[in-house]
Amino acid sequence: MASYQVKIDNSKVDSEELNNIVKQKPNKAIIRVGNRRFIRFHLWFYNFANFGKTRKYKNWLKNVIGEEPVLLDTSLTRKSVIQLKLFLNKKGYFNAQVKDETVYKKQQSWVTYFIKTGKPYKINTYTTSINDNDIGALVMNDSSNSLVKAGINYDEFLLELERERITKLLRNNGYYYFLK
Repeated sequence: MASYQVKIDNSKVDSEELNNIVKQKPNKAIIRVGNRRFIRFHLWFYNFANFGKTRKYKNWLKNVIGEEPVLLDTSLTRKSVIQLKLFLNKKGYFNAQVKDETVYKKQQSWVTYFIKTGKPYKINTYTTSINDNDIGALVMNDSSNSLVKAGINYDEFLLELERERITKLLRNNGYYYFLK
């Protein structure tokens, strides 16, 4: 059985987003306190159905309610480290360090991801360069609604939202076939 935990030194980074990036998830639990999981109901039914004679109701318990035990896959741990680093790069933490540590005890394993973000890169200046004067005037008149401003942290997701905002603005003003 495998469990994991993400420890990050920066409270400004959403830990829920980081948890969604981790590839290998532990068995479901009906009671959870913080990162600790208690009473793995589905795993218990899976194990119960494997003991004794095979019966129709045991197959049903195993296949419908039960959940196979999650075994540690170190390749998924490596992929998670890579994906966490990529996510932090997209959030502007280009010097972030992600390390993993696995602890084995009896039949269980715990993976802890340690993240040191460092300082985020900030957007110094933001300008647009548009060759078409009509399009340039539309975009400049709506620049007060821009999501990207000088001084904020670099964020690829925010830049993508800004591209979508400008595309929507132009399409709403007669440029129906404008592509971002």
